[in-house]
Amino acid sequence: MVIISRTTVFPTPDKAAEVQSVVEDFVRGNPNNIRISLWRAILGELPTLSVVSLFDSLEEFEKNRDANFANPDYVQDVAKINSMVRQPNTTRLATSLVDPVGEITADHRYAQQAIFRPTTQGQAAVRDIVVDFAKGMQAERPLFRATQAIFPHDGPGISMLDSYETLAELENFMRQRAGKIDELRSKIGTNLSAPTMSRVREIIVPMSG
Repeated sequence: MVIISRTTVFPTPDKAAEVQSVVEDFVRGNPNNIRISLWRAILGELPTLSVVSLFDSLEEFEKNRDANFANPDYVQDVAKINSMVRQPNTTRLATSLVDPVGEITADHRYAQQAIFRPTTQGQAAVRDIVVDFAKGMQAERPLFRATQAIFPHDGPGISMLDSYETLAELENFMRQRAGKIDELRSKIGTNLSAPTMSRVREIIVPMSG
């Protein structure tokens, strides 16, 4: 089971560059030698950074978390970052529903995520619809994937994610697949407790480790 950890950092606008520098140094240094990357929002809530890590189990995630907080440099960096944010950092965990066929490479500079918030009763239906859609997309978009939140703080969450080399590629995909996307929304229908959110992020540091 693949566990996806996403720690989101919300720097104040005047400290965004400084916060990114601290986070980027940590991700590139990768002291625990894990699969880790850094993304920056370019559409949606700004400025926002996401540290995305992959683990083979919850135990591996917990081991990495404990190692971080046993590292004085990490604790010092966290304290510094916490003095320059507009709201507390968050860490969300998800498990993969549909794995990508292959890995994001350095050529993939952008990622788009659609986040669905199903009702409790509609969670299974939304999950099945999203899984079918993601599997169908992989014939032309091998990195297309679907995930489901673990221990969600704000209700059930199911996401679709894809990666692109350019923003033009993303825009072309959205135009060419508008019919399929509308069909997906129609199938999901009233099974959502909140509007679907879309996030577009620039991949600052590709996955390493």
